[in-house]
Amino acid sequence: MKLNFRLGYKLILITLLFISGLIIAGIIFPVLGIVSKPTPSKSYRDALKLMWLNWFKAILGLQIRTTGNAPDFACLTVSNHISWLDIIVLG
Repeated sequence: MKLNFRLGYKLILITLLFISGLIIAGIIFPVLGIVSKPTPSKSYRDALKLMWLNWFKAILGLQIRTTGNAPDFACLTVSNHISWLDIIVLG
């Protein structure tokens, strides 16, 4: 019974998360592109994406552990997509 409640609760949270993602990507991002200049608009979009990914991480209870330092120069990160969680972790 407790497991079913927790599963239902997580399912509701993930559904709300995806609805908020659709609103952010479908409404807020285009409005930001129209209302603000390109540079601030990109930083606002990046902040919203990071916030959304952190919500996703919290709902799923993910703990991300990093080793090493990111390079200080431009580079390309490649993932072999072992699971769909790679997108959240790389984000």
